[in-house]
Amino acid sequence: MNGRPVDIYLITEAKTVDAFGDWTITETRRRVYAEERSVSQTEFYQGFAVGFKPEIKFALTNFMDYQGEKVVEYVPFMGDPAAPVRLNILRTFNAGDALELICYKGVQKDANA
Repeated sequence: MNGRPVDIYLITEAKTVDAFGDWTITETRRRVYAEERSVSQTEFYQGFAVGFKPEIKFALTNFMDYQGEKVVEYVPFMGDPAAPVRLNILRTFNAGDALELICYKGVQKDANA
């Protein structure tokens, strides 16, 4: 085991239009087991070069746990369980025995700006 075991929530957001023409976002959350790992220096600088700041990655040992979600939520070590951290998934990577989700916080700068 290379990292800290954690429970994470993979979140899918669906946008729909209601009867009044207003957009609503519905979230679907799935709890899965993962391993928290550090982003490598190479991953950090490659992401930074194109306008992203990868901060953390999660390794899923069961490839079937990931179904194309774009958002992850988890509680960091020594974090407040009432205030989980929400991250965006930048990319996935097949690491042989695990599927890694490379994640970043919030809105990143536009690389083309």
